[in-house]
Amino acid sequence: MSNDILEAKFRYKFSDDVIAEIAKQLQVAILTGTDVVDNLRLIEVTLKKDKLVLSQNYVNFSEGRMDNMLNFASELANSQEASEQKTKIEI
Repeated sequence: MSNDILEAKFRYKFSDDVIAEIAKQLQVAILTGTDVVDNLRLIEVTLKKDKLVLSQNYVNFSEGRMDNMLNFASELANSQEASEQKTKIEI
């Protein structure tokens, strides 16, 4: 079998959820100052109806990771707010 036929046989497109996840990981990398390549390496996909979709394992992992990041940001904001209030009282 020629290389062109094999290549055409195994050609897949990303689903919209994979594309959205790539965009989200780029945004996270920009906001956190982390390397986007490291974030992209974590993405897991499976084949479904000739499209690559996010694996359920990755979706669960990603949601948990995002929840942890948002909780950390919220705690940090609350800590900074409390520190600013303390400083105002001391002045």
